[in-house]
Amino acid sequence: MDFSLYRKFKSKINTYKPYQYWYETGKEYQDEFEYSEFFKLQEKVFLNVLRELSFESVLEFGCGFGRMTKLILENFPVKKYVAFDLSPHQIQNAKKIVVLLMWIFMLVLFWILNTKKNLI
Repeated sequence: MDFSLYRKFKSKINTYKPYQYWYETGKEYQDEFEYSEFFKLQEKVFLNVLRELSFESVLEFGCGFGRMTKLILENFPVKKYVAFDLSPHQIQNAKKIVVLLMWIFMLVLFWILNTKKNLI
């Protein structure tokens, strides 16, 4: 039996330092991220699974630049959302996405509350 692949994998595990890796990689990760059909499928499956659940709050570990955070907030009435990431750069990117979503929500709410409507 050939164990060379196992040894190669094992040596990478011993040298992988998640905080150090994501601290450096997180700086450019969002800019280098390539959205593909795979990610569209991943999001579709993820949303289908979440639709089967009942939840009001989310605790997300490894939020990255906020791709899945945005997806959840756009599709579910979440009352409390807490997200973490090892990379301070990724947290800053995620905050930008969430702040934009909150501004859009506030503008729509303002419009609904302050305009006369016949049909909504």
